[in-house]
Amino acid sequence: MRIRRLILLLLLIPLLFSCQKEPEEFKVAEPVTYYLSDEGYLRKTPGPAGDWQYISYNIYPTTPTTSCSWSTYLDKNIVRGQYGCDLIFWAPSECQVRIDIILKEGTKETVLATTNMTISYINDQTAIELKKDAEADPILGTNPKGGKNDYLILRITHISGTDPVEILCDGAVGFMGCTHVTVFHDK
Repeated sequence: MRIRRLILLLLLIPLLFSCQKEPEEFKVAEPVTYYLSDEGYLRKTPGPAGDWQYISYNIYPTTPTTSCSWSTYLDKNIVRGQYGCDLIFWAPSECQVRIDIILKEGTKETVLATTNMTISYINDQTAIELKKDAEADPILGTNPKGGKNDYLILRITHISGTDPVEILCDGAVGFMGCTHVTVFHDK
């Protein structure tokens, strides 16, 4: 009986050690922030520091413009299903928007993550901020385990309410937040 246990133990020892991972294997993802630009692109660098860069996009409850999109070409894969954002909105009455993070491969678009947000009217000078940290409080979605040489798209769509919604972009770090989206890339 002891010999069987000894043989079993000897067989299990290599299996136990083979399951150990190197610390580097746990650090295969790094958060990358893409800032909204006034040209419709997502950029890795924010706008110029200093004064508030007041840029706004309006989306409406009916055509012609019910959504706005920003995009960037990916030179690395997306490797987690956790996404972050810092977006600023204003509307003259309560409205709702849908925020989609999309991977576009050729003509095929795949929604990786989506969240809805209600924009309440407070006053003419107060905007509403949606801030989701990609690590601490992420928008959960699909991990594509890919995306290199494809396009990442942030699309914001007006889904309810009768008034237009303004999407405000700032370019000054440290103000209400540099409007952005965050994904995890491989290193």
